[in-house]
Amino acid sequence: MSTKRDIRLIETDDGEFAAVDEESGVTGTGETREEALSNLDALDLEREDK
Repeated sequence: MSTKRDIRLIETDDGEFAAVDEESGVTGTGETREEALSNLDALDLEREDK
């Protein structure tokens, strides 16, 4: 079962990307949109394991 999340994707002034989970405030960053989203997912999984 998947959970719905509101995610804001931001392109920074230096051309990198930040993906912010609006509910938890967790932010994943990366050189591409895909990398930022992937890093956000990894951080969320890490938080669930604790």
